[in-house]
Amino acid sequence: MKNSYPNLLCLRCLLCLLIFPTLFVKLPDLFQIPRLDNAYTAFQAWKRAIQSDPMEFTSNRSGPDVRNYSGLGLLTDLALIHLNSNRFSGTIPESFNNLQLLYELDLDNNLFTGFFPSVILSLPSLKFLDLRFNQFEDSVPSALFDLKLDALFINDNKFRSSIPDNMGNSPVYVIVLANNVLDGSIPSSPLSENFGEIKTLEQLHVSHNKLYGNIPASICSLPRLLNFTYSNNYLVETCPLSQVSW
Repeated sequence: MKNSYPNLLCLRCLLCLLIFPTLFVKLPDLFQIPRLDNAYTAFQAWKRAIQSDPMEFTSNRSGPDVRNYSGLGLLTDLALIHLNSNRFSGTIPESFNNLQLLYELDLDNNLFTGFFPSVILSLPSLKFLDLRFNQFEDSVPSALFDLKLDALFINDNKFRSSIPDNMGNSPVYVIVLANNVLDGSIPSSPLSENFGEIKTLEQLHVSHNKLYGNIPASICSLPRLLNFTYSNNYLVETCPLSQVSW
């Protein structure tokens, strides 16, 4: 049956390349430039993985001159990966640590499982991370808030830990932790001590967890906070939130 979703073609090939590197065919001694050799290897793996290509994206992917190929470039040069809204399952492969230029990673609305994928913590260029609507579980690692992210979405999973004390280290604009099983209190002292980092925060969503205790006064003082949702927890409002949407 022909593929009814040609826009998913490259996504399937990319996942195949990441998880099944043994599909690669090495072209020996034809390239003096290693990146061209790697590109040939990657493109041929994608081409063999394709079962239907109604738009003929790979029609010109033959021969050693990959500069004439159409489609994606070298995997290690990828800056964006959006695999959202499929039915991909399993865990995130360790080979992701090759993506040193990756800027955006969007895996939301799939069936990924397991602990928080630690390989993500080794991506130095990452700014946007979206893992929402999967089945990740266990704890949220503290190292996540040491990344220089702009946006973090890990809502609607099965994370079961407290919010790490170093949440205030993050320079993030948006943090969405809602609809997990997080417990404990919202960290207070790190928010004050590292105010210079988290003062960029505009959106904080922690609703539908099992958090308890007082809402830290430092949250009420965040200068750019526009939206703070904390419903369906056991939190007590102890500071004015009149100018913040909740």
